[in-house]
Amino acid sequence: MPSSRPRHEGDEEARQPRPRSADSDSDEERHAPASKSGGAGETSSDSEDERGRAAAGDKRPEADRQGRDAKKTDTRATNGRSQAQPPSADNDESSSDDDSFGPAPVARGGGKAGAPATKRRCLVPHQELYLRNLPQEERYFKSFMHRDEVSHVVVSPLHRFIITGSVDGHVKFWIREAEDIEFVKHFRAHIGALHCLCVSAADSGAVVGSVGGDSTFRLFEVVTFDMLCLLKLAFTPLACEFVHGKEEPAPVVAISAKDTPDIFLFKPTLSSESFAKFSQYSGPAHLLRFNAVLKVFASADKEGGLEVWCTDTCQRATSENRRGKIRYALKSETGFFELAKNKTYAVALAVSPDGQLLAVLSEDSALRIFRFLTGKLSKVYLETIDMYQTAQNDPQRRLLHVDALDFEHRLAAEKELARARARDWQTMSFDESSNFLVYPSMLGIKIVNVKDNKLCRLIGKPEHSLRFLSVALYQAKAQKRKPTTTVVLGKNAKSQEAKDENRMDAVIVASAFKKNRVYFFTSDMQKEGLVDMRDVFNEKPSKEEQEALAPSASSAIAPSLRTGRTATIFTTMGDIFIRLFPQECPKTVENFCTHARNGYYDHCIFHRVIKGFMIQTGDPNGDGTGGESIWGGDFEDEFHRSLKHDRPFTVSMANAGPNTNGSQFFITTVPCSWLDNKHTVFGRVVQGMDVVTKIESVPTNVEDKPKQDVKLLTIKITS
Repeated sequence: MPSSRPRHEGDEEARQPRPRSADSDSDEERHAPASKSGGAGETSSDSEDERGRAAAGDKRPEADRQGRDAKKTDTRATNGRSQAQPPSADNDESSSDDDSFGPAPVARGGGKAGAPATKRRCLVPHQELYLRNLPQEERYFKSFMHRDEVSHVVVSPLHRFIITGSVDGHVKFWIREAEDIEFVKHFRAHIGALHCLCVSAADSGAVVGSVGGDSTFRLFEVVTFDMLCLLKLAFTPLACEFVHGKEEPAPVVAISAKDTPDIFLFKPTLSSESFAKFSQYSGPAHLLRFNAVLKVFASADKEGGLEVWCTDTCQRATSENRRGKIRYALKSETGFFELAKNKTYAVALAVSPDGQLLAVLSEDSALRIFRFLTGKLSKVYLETIDMYQTAQNDPQRRLLHVDALDFEHRLAAEKELARARARDWQTMSFDESSNFLVYPSMLGIKIVNVKDNKLCRLIGKPEHSLRFLSVALYQAKAQKRKPTTTVVLGKNAKSQEAKDENRMDAVIVASAFKKNRVYFFTSDMQKEGLVDMRDVFNEKPSKEEQEALAPSASSAIAPSLRTGRTATIFTTMGDIFIRLFPQECPKTVENFCTHARNGYYDHCIFHRVIKGFMIQTGDPNGDGTGGESIWGGDFEDEFHRSLKHDRPFTVSMANAGPNTNGSQFFITTVPCSWLDNKHTVFGRVVQGMDVVTKIESVPTNVEDKPKQDVKLLTIKITS
C-alpha cells in the first residue's frame, strides 16, 4: 500500500500540486449529451446542413470548409469513444455551430495534424455569476415533514413562498426568510390523493392551484396564503396548469381529464363552467406546462404524445395562429414524434423563462431538449443506468464517481423507482437566465449548462439514502441579513452594503422517493456540529422515527456499533478526548468507530511526528504503509464546507491521494489550510491538547518517526 501522508506546507511536495492527467484538468464535469445509440456526444444534422448551403450557392472558399470539417473531426476524436448518431430532427436556423457538438473534452495541443487551431467560444458569458446565484451546498440545509410522502413542490419567488403537497391531499405553505425557512399554513386541500399542484408563471406565482382524486380544483392566493375558490368538476382531473398572460384580469387554468383525452379551460374566479376544450390525440394528458412568452402550453400523455397548444384558438400551435412566434405549420415538421418513435413517454416537462426551450425527461431515462420556435430536437442527455455504470470508470466524469457499495444501493433504488408510481412525480426547473437546467438524477440533483453541455454542480450527492424526485428552483433578491454586532467602517461598510444589495437568494426545494419530508438546499453553510439538527419534526414522527429518536436497549445495539459522537484516545503519554462529526462525514466516522471498537487501533504507534505540523497514527504496520478500511481496501473522501483545517487539534484522515482513505489518521498542531479538500476532517480535540503537544515535541529521526515509540493503547467510543 502506498504511504498515506498529509503534505507539509514546508515540503517541496506540499508546495507543488500533484501532477494530474489532462483528463482531469477541468474543475467542471463534461456532461455529455448522447443519442439513443448510446454514444457520448450529440451532433446536429450536418449533412443536411451542407446540402442546404450547397443549394443556396455557398461561395465560401474550400479551405474554410475543410477547416470546419477538421474542427468537427478533431472534436469527435477527443471524445475517446465512438461519436453518437445525430438526433433525427434537423437543426433550426438559430442553432450555432458550437452547439452542434456534444461536450467532448478538448485535447491539449490541438488534435489532428494540419488542422487549423480553433479557439472555443464561451457560450455563456458571466457563467460564474449565474452559478453564484444557484445553491452551492451539497448537503440540504433543512428538512420539514408532511404526514405522508411528499409528491409536489412549487415556488413563488416574487412573494418568497414555497408550496408543497403530499399524496394524502395536504398542502403546506412555507416562506423564505433572510436565513431560514418558516412554516406558514397547512390546508387539507383534497379528500383523497393530490394529483397535481401548479403555480402561475406569467405573474411570477401570484396564485396556486391543485386538483385531486375528489374531483375538485382549489385556487389559493399566495400573498395572503388563503383559498380563493373551489370548483367541483364533472370529471376526475389528472393535471392542471395556469395558462393566462399578464394582461388577463382573472386567472385561467387548464385541467386535463383522467379518463378522456380532453383538456378544459376554466376561469375559476368568474365561473364554475369551462369555456374551452382541447382534445389530446393519444390519451389523457398527465403533464401540462405553460410558455408565458409565446402564450402556448405543452401537454404530454403516456402514449408518447407531445403537443403544443394555442390558448387563443384551442388548436395546435402553428405558424398561422402564432405568427412570428411559431415557425412550423405541421407537427410533422417538428421533433415532437420523438417520444412515440422511441416507445417512451414524458415524466417531466420544463419551460425556460425566455420561452425558447422545452425540456422533456422521459420514461426511458433520456432528457431531451426541444426548441419551442421550430419544434426541433436540439439535444439529448442520457440518464440511464448504463451511462452511470460507465461513468464510474471514466476519469473525465469524476464528479459522478461514488463508492462501489453506495453505487449498488443507489442502483437498487433506481430499479425500484422504475416500477413505482413516484417516477411520474419528477419535476425540473430552469434558472432565471435560461442557461442552466436543474433536475433530479440517480446521484443527486444536477445543475447542467444546456448551452455548452457541462455538468456544473451535483447537489445532494452526499445524501446517500435520498433519491430526489420533484425539484423546484427558488431565485429571488436576498432579504437583508439580520444585524450583527460586527462594526464595519468606511469603504468596507459601503462595499458590504452593495454586496448585500446585489446578493441573490437561491433555494432548491426537493422531495425524495418514499420520504415524507421536503428538503431545502441553499448556499448557507451549515454550522459545525449542527447538521444533525437540520431535520425538523414538525409532525408527529412515525413509529420507526420514534424508535430512531429514542432507541430501546435492544434497538440501540446496532447503531451504537457503527458510530459515536466522542472518542477517547488512551496513549502512553496521556489521554486525548475527541469530538466526532458523524452527520457531516458518516462513513469516515463509522470506519473510525468500528476499528476502535474492534481493537484495530490497539497498540499502534505514532509513526510520523512533525513538530509544528501534526502527529499521525492508525497504521498496524507502524511505518505508514499499512491499514485498510472496515470494508476492505479504501473508501472515498467526505469533505464538508463547515469542516476545515483552520485551527490546531483537527483530526483528519491520512491518504495517498483522492479517495484512498484506509485506517490512518492524524491530529494537526497548527492551522493547515493547504490540506482542505484533500483530507477528510472528522473530529476536533476538545480536551488533552497538552498531550498532543507533548507527543509533537518528542525527538524523531530523519524519517519523522519518534526515536522512542509513543503508543496508542486503545480508543473508547461513546455516543
